[in-house]
Amino acid sequence: RRWGELFYADVSEASATLKEKELALLEAYNKSVVELQIMRQNQTSKSHMETISKRREKSVFMMDFERNRGYYKVRDAIENFRRSNLTVIELVSQAMAQRSQLEECLKKLLSTSTLTTVARKNLEAS
Repeated sequence: RRWGELFYADVSEASATLKEKELALLEAYNKSVVELQIMRQNQTSKSHMETISKRREKSVFMMDFERNRGYYKVRDAIENFRRSNLTVIELVSQAMAQRSQLEECLKKLLSTSTLTTVARKNLEAS
């Protein structure tokens, strides 16, 4: 009987120790699962933040690109306007040069004596 009590006590003690170890292992497992979830969340958050950062960089790049494109459009429009103004100025100066040449020709014509009086008056009127 004594031997049975000792055996029962040993089995009870071993069972209690096993339960403690099982609880400790279960607690460690739960803790590692929670840590793993936290790590996954952090990784997801990190990945999400990287994605947001890349999107932000892309949107800033696109805004800069659009702003630069707008700048170049305005610059090109100004350049085209300047070129067209230069063309107009060239045309006006050519017309003025031709006019002065015509006036010189008219003066030469008027100075020649071969013109009749009526023709001379008509030329002077024009």
